[in-house]
Amino acid sequence: MIKGTIIFLVGILLLSAGSVFGKTHNKILVYYFKNISSEEKYVDLTYRIPLYVQRSLKEELKRNKVILIDEEGLELYREDRTSDLWDRGALLKIGKKRNIDEILFGAFYIQGDKPVVVGKVFYIKNGIILDVDRENGKYAQALKKVESLDVNALMEYGQNKKVHGYRPPLGRILETGSIRSNTALNVCAGTLYPLGEWSDLYPPGILSEISVIHFPKINRFPAGLGVNSNYIVLDREAESGFVDSHVSIVTVGGYFQYIFQMSRFIKGISLDATTGLAISDLLISGESWSSVDPYLKIGVTMIARPFNLWDMTFKIGIFSIDYKEKPMDALYTEMGLLVF
Repeated sequence: MIKGTIIFLVGILLLSAGSVFGKTHNKILVYYFKNISSEEKYVDLTYRIPLYVQRSLKEELKRNKVILIDEEGLELYREDRTSDLWDRGALLKIGKKRNIDEILFGAFYIQGDKPVVVGKVFYIKNGIILDVDRENGKYAQALKKVESLDVNALMEYGQNKKVHGYRPPLGRILETGSIRSNTALNVCAGTLYPLGEWSDLYPPGILSEISVIHFPKINRFPAGLGVNSNYIVLDREAESGFVDSHVSIVTVGGYFQYIFQMSRFIKGISLDATTGLAISDLLISGESWSSVDPYLKIGVTMIARPFNLWDMTFKIGIFSIDYKEKPMDALYTEMGLLVF
């Protein structure tokens, strides 16, 4: 009887000690941070900041379970395209679904070359949302660490697979509260391959292109209009049956582009169409002729970021000039840089 009582008391003490010393205080979810900088190029920080903050908090709050938002917010957006990922109802739904105690979220903007972070905490059980105490709060140091980083370093954080493979899809749809516009510059160079009779007259020539295109609602409808100009050179050296011949062509036209957004490495595939006027100069044996004719250029562009530094474009398509005597059709391939 005494032995049994002793064993019972020891068991109670061990259970009590376990509940005191082994308890995980809270389950904390680090959520997306909203881009309020009005510059679309910083949208990746929406989930780069949570990644950095979560890693800092895991070191600082060892007795709390700190987890990172993945695709729940995007799932809500897919269900209702009018939803705001930072809406109280959306946060509450995610918190209850994952049995969260606290959600750390907020917004950021860029000042100079540093991010400025505004943090908030949603206490799920009592429904209160409070600003992060930047002096003594348990999240203060993690947010200050973010603000100490150069914005370019923060943009690249987590891209090394040894650090983390966290890359939520559809990053560009995260800002649902406003319509964003953007203007892009695309500079390319490549080769023009004449078809039909023109292929008998000229070998492949060189092609360069510059485009400026404006997207009025890039986060809602990724279609844009702009202007496009091409410079083409075709050369033929004298050989049996032919004399020296040189053709130079300058085009100016209107440009339409629609982008199908994809993953992070291949950012998108676009459909392109350009039409306008082509100014051509033909030089044969010292004599020259000029003409102005309509042209059409259509193609497909792959937009990729192979080195995490800039966007590159790879294009293929058909180029056609409606010469009165002998219309020219050609294939083209190009590679270039795209700057938003």
